[in-house]
Amino acid sequence: RSGVYVSRDGGESWTWATADLGPMAVFALTIDPHDEKRIYAGSWGHNILRSHDGGQSWAPIHRGLETLSVHALAVDANDPNRLYGGAVETIWRSTDGGDSWQATRLAGRPLTTFALALVPHNPAMLYAGTTIGVYRSETYGQTWLPAGHDSLEATVTALAQCPGDASLLYAGTEH
Repeated sequence: RSGVYVSRDGGESWTWATADLGPMAVFALTIDPHDEKRIYAGSWGHNILRSHDGGQSWAPIHRGLETLSVHALAVDANDPNRLYGGAVETIWRSTDGGDSWQATRLAGRPLTTFALALVPHNPAMLYAGTTIGVYRSETYGQTWLPAGHDSLEATVTALAQCPGDASLLYAGTEH
């Protein structure tokens, strides 16, 4: 039984939270910084799921999404209606809390995105970890360019932005 599990006792026991939807691969989970009861899950087959009750019930929110899997999720800490989903060949943006989605390509190229990191003090800026390195947007994810002049030339599967230093970014790679 794969899917989302919830522990309410520090990991001592687990409940299968997505049992009503059946088994599924879940690639990403994020809690909305504006409402701890609102949780998003990126999955294979159900695209993006949302819970409004702390994981007790889930519903797909994929109007406009043209992908089967979402590998990375991010919620803008300054605007609860701005969400991002990293998927195969594109990044998806929502400006209405996930009710609808629009695709943006990374510098016009179809690249898979495995990680997203938002810059806490600059809501227009975010990073995407892709199959060929890191890309950066300074336009709320509308346009993307490679980050820096030296590419990692690796599949970036994890990103972490330092909350106290906007110039400090960490990237975890697959190969």
